[in-house]
Amino acid sequence: MAAQRPPGFVLLLVAVSATLLAILIAPFAASFFAAAVLAGVLHPLQVGLSRRLGDRAGLAAGLLTLSVAVVAVGPLAGLCVFVAKQATTLYTEGLAIYRRDGVDGLVAQLPEPLQNAARWVGEHWPGGFRVLEQDGGGGGGGDALANAGDAAKEGGAQLVQFEAATSVAAAVLDGLATVLVDLGVLVVTLFFLLQQGKQLVDWVVDVLPLSDDDAERMVGEFRDVTRAVFGATIATAFLQTGIAWIGYAIAGIPYLPIALLLTFVCAVIPVVGAAMVVVAIGALLWLDGQTGYGVFLIVWGVLPVGLSDNVVKPWLAKGKLRLPGPVVLFAMLGGVVVFGAFGIVAGPLIVAFFLASLRLLRRDDDVAAATG
Repeated sequence: MAAQRPPGFVLLLVAVSATLLAILIAPFAASFFAAAVLAGVLHPLQVGLSRRLGDRAGLAAGLLTLSVAVVAVGPLAGLCVFVAKQATTLYTEGLAIYRRDGVDGLVAQLPEPLQNAARWVGEHWPGGFRVLEQDGGGGGGGDALANAGDAAKEGGAQLVQFEAATSVAAAVLDGLATVLVDLGVLVVTLFFLLQQGKQLVDWVVDVLPLSDDDAERMVGEFRDVTRAVFGATIATAFLQTGIAWIGYAIAGIPYLPIALLLTFVCAVIPVVGAAMVVVAIGALLWLDGQTGYGVFLIVWGVLPVGLSDNVVKPWLAKGKLRLPGPVVLFAMLGGVVVFGAFGIVAGPLIVAFFLASLRLLRRDDDVAAATG
């Protein structure tokens, strides 16, 4: 007769294996989660497109994944490359200006309203930029010795500038490589989730220590939460972009299409938000001398644009989530604080998981009471 395993030992094995699994997926957890969210949202399209293509699930998954890569991932990767290139160029050019003209040269590149503040910071900055400072002219030698000293100083300055620029470029490239790898993992994971999503869901349902009805109900609830939050996010992004367009039109900015596109993209990203774009454009107008329109856009970004995100998005999502509006709002805000941009979906998912667990516990207690 086989020995009976203690329940505590089984729980210990589950805890250890869950910890090891978390360590295994931690490096790409954000990419896996983003791919799972997109796969859940795109599942109806995947099913319909697969039927139109003669039940070719792989081809449908490939087309949808390619569409996501072209529409979303491609521009985001290009933006990351552009930002990395501009950051490296800006740093090296700023370093060259500092070596040639000092702090005053850097300050002269700033908009005029910021120059006085920058001079104050430069005067009171503790030890600022001393790594590039060189001592003044040489001692009492002849012209040849003085020229040799100047050449040595110039060579040392160029070496310091080259090393600093190299270190910045290496750091930027390292961060860029990480972003590109994460985006690549997201695309590959999305393809497999779209192609074999049904089989993976069936496998999860079979593995969970729940009845088929309870497991299906929990998976369905997670799917509903994902689609509700994603749909509310996109709808709110369109609304915020429309509100921002009114402010841009009143201020009369000349680059309206680019501003609207940037506003919509940032509205989809919770950590950034559309309000930040409107406020940034208002600050640029202010620095450019258009004080009235600048202040107007800053206020417009903080109030109508910013508040709509915290009001409209939970209101749109609460119906399908079957949760009170304040609960949805705090779940989204808490998720963003803890998990970053993807926390806007992770927060409501955690609340839904908690409530589903409570329902299972209450159902078990009711069954035990009825049979007891």
